[in-house]
Amino acid sequence: QLQEELQPPTQGKEMELRDAYEEAQVATKRAEKADERAEAAERHVTTAEAWAESVAKRGKEVAQKLKEELQASKIEIRNARDEMEALLKRAYRAEERAEAAELQVKTAHALIETSVLEERAETAEVQVKTAQALIETSLLEL
Repeated sequence: QLQEELQPPTQGKEMELRDAYEEAQVATKRAEKADERAEAAERHVTTAEAWAESVAKRGKEVAQKLKEELQASKIEIRNARDEMEALLKRAYRAEERAEAAELQVKTAHALIETSVLEERAETAEVQVKTAQALIETSLLEL
């Protein structure tokens, strides 16, 4: 067997070597293409990871902004409620003052009426006295 290997290649062995060489070349080309596809896939994965990280970062930023806006809205709602309560208190106080003023007006009207009635009573009393004096004078003249 060793002698066969040491003997110059024969035509069959040349064909075998040529076939093996061609197969090796084909296998090498396939391996290179597979390596290129693997590198492309790796670049694609790297790009996808970068995109996913970017999307995640943007999502966190949006979530944070929404959280801040929600907090601001809660504060605005609380302030609006406080303002509404203050306005309601002012309205109740104004209503109480209006009722008090209305009562004062009614009291003033009652006092005016009383005053007018007192004046009329005094006038009537004077008229009664005058009438009595006239009657007495008339009786004395009779």
